[in-house]
Amino acid sequence: MSRDYLQPAQPIGDGDYVVRPGDCITSIAAAHGHFWQTLWDAPENADLKLTRKDPNVLLTGDRVFIPELREKRESCGTESKHRFRKKGIPAKLRLRLLLGSKPRRDLRYTLTIDETTFKGRTTSEGIVEAPLPPHAREGKLVLHAPGGDEIMPLDLGSVEPIRSVLGVQQRLLNLGIRVTLSDVLDEQTRRAIEEFRARMGLSAGGEIDDALLGELERAHGC
Repeated sequence: MSRDYLQPAQPIGDGDYVVRPGDCITSIAAAHGHFWQTLWDAPENADLKLTRKDPNVLLTGDRVFIPELREKRESCGTESKHRFRKKGIPAKLRLRLLLGSKPRRDLRYTLTIDETTFKGRTTSEGIVEAPLPPHAREGKLVLHAPGGDEIMPLDLGSVEPIRSVLGVQQRLLNLGIRVTLSDVLDEQTRRAIEEFRARMGLSAGGEIDDALLGELERAHGC
C-alpha cells in the first residue's frame, strides 16, 4: 500500500480564495459571478485541475485563483425591448442507491433540495438525478420502498478527494457503512474497508489500494 494513503491529503493551489467545507468550483464561481469553466480552465488553476480532476471535489484548504470580472457590451436599439438570457449552470446531484452490491431499481422517491421538490423513480442502475443549485448545502431524499418510507438526509457538497483517508471514510459512510470521519486510517476504518470489500467481492483486507478506490468511486458516483 502506498504511504500516500496513510496521510491526510495536502491542499494545493496558490490562488487568493481558500476552499471551505462544502465548496466546489461551481459554487465558488457562482458566488463571484463567473461560469465554472472560467475558473476550472484558468491557467493559474492548472495544478489544482490536474490534481483534483473533478471540479466538484475539492479539498478544504485548496486555493483557487479567481480572475477579475470582465465587462461585456451588446449593441441594441434604444426604442426596442430586448431579452437577455443567462446561461444555466449544468450542476447535477447524482445518487446511486445500492442494497449490498445490487442497485435499488424502479423505486419511487421524493427529493427535496432547498425549496424545490423532485419526484420520480430510480433507474435500472439505482440512480437518482436532479439539478443542483450552486449554493445548496442540505437536502432530503425519501425513498418509497415496499417496506415503508426511508428518509435520508443529504449533506451536499462536502465530500473530500477520494485519494485521502477522509475522502474514503466519507464515501463509506454515504454507502451505509459505519465509520468515524477521523481522517486517520485506524482500526475502525480498516474494518469498514473490509466490510466494503466483502460487499463488492474484492479481495479481503483493510488496505487502501487502487482496486478499492476504483470500486468505491464507481459505487459512490464520484
